[in-house]
Amino acid sequence: MIDDTTEARQRAVRLLLRDGWLERRDEPELMEVVWRERETLATQLFELLGYRLDTERGMARLRKQPLSADPRGRAPRIRPESKSGPTRDWWPAFSYAHYLNLFCLLAELERDANRPQALISTLADDVRRAVADHGETVDYTVAAHRRVFCDVIRWLEDHGVLQVVDGDREAFASGDERAVEALYNIDRVRLDRLAPTFLIADASREDVRRRALPDPAEDDRRLRLARRLAEDPAVYLADLPGDEHAHFRQTRRELAERVCALTGLVAEHRAEGTILVDPTLGEATDLRFPTFQRDRQAALLIGAGIAAEHGQGAFTLDDVRRVARDLLTAHPKYFVKQEETLAREAIEQLAALDLLRADGASLKLRPAFGRFREAVGTTEEPIDVQESLL
Repeated sequence: MIDDTTEARQRAVRLLLRDGWLERRDEPELMEVVWRERETLATQLFELLGYRLDTERGMARLRKQPLSADPRGRAPRIRPESKSGPTRDWWPAFSYAHYLNLFCLLAELERDANRPQALISTLADDVRRAVADHGETVDYTVAAHRRVFCDVIRWLEDHGVLQVVDGDREAFASGDERAVEALYNIDRVRLDRLAPTFLIADASREDVRRRALPDPAEDDRRLRLARRLAEDPAVYLADLPGDEHAHFRQTRRELAERVCALTGLVAEHRAEGTILVDPTLGEATDLRFPTFQRDRQAALLIGAGIAAEHGQGAFTLDDVRRVARDLLTAHPKYFVKQEETLAREAIEQLAALDLLRADGASLKLRPAFGRFREAVGTTEEPIDVQESLL
């Protein structure tokens, strides 16, 4: 039987794995458990995954090292203003412009270490000059440019780096010169906590290796495999190099059991590999799938149509377009996006979940897609989507 402290500790680990960050202001009771159990948690996370946990009274920060230079869509996301908005995995991800603004702003904040406060207009001018130094242009007379900058400011507010003293960031976004300009305190401790690996999504492998934390056991197969189990949607035996393949086949049950004890995830072992299922409503999940959101339903139905025709055999984008066309014909009032858009988004969503693999123009569904076949045709979304779909 799992006690309340263990459940809280597991939930904290799930959120830290997902976000890299936990704030007392957002999760006061959970942070109290993390603070009380900080030494145990830090030891477990380091010994099992090689990750470092930094804990203070008001926050916990998990310093992770990516397994690859493209951590599957785990880019920072833009939280909507409305608390009743879409679920987290539907928040827009940072674009190139967001990254450019963010890194330039962080560099400018670090450059002037003695500045305790700043007006939003001053920060905007700092970013404009820094972006110009990189040969690009920011024009704050353009609403889209102001919006991107304010998205970045909002993200830094959410992470405690910038704290509002007076005014409103949205006044800058709207271009309302009559509104009170936002004034911010700059938290140097929080700024220091934003290690580069927390932000990189599309950096090169060399950049990741250069900026990431030192690996405590570079040749430790167990460490790499434990990270795969905790971070990836599925660990396929066919994807592992020879030495890891043999080691994982022999030890995956024991290793998965340890990761599950730390995270509260549930292991499923199959001939093709292992997945750790999130038994919650997305606490450890970047992309919930399937859901009753139409884009996810379309991806599910298109995938099911492809699976019925091709199984795990190869197919092409034209095949996906044809299935999308059939879906639009069957449900013209429900799915309103164009055929090309439906096909492209289905491929992107399935690939993000490692349910589809692209090899040039050739596409293949991966074995884990089979666990979603029973979702096709259901009329109710399960309370626990993933756990009920095998």
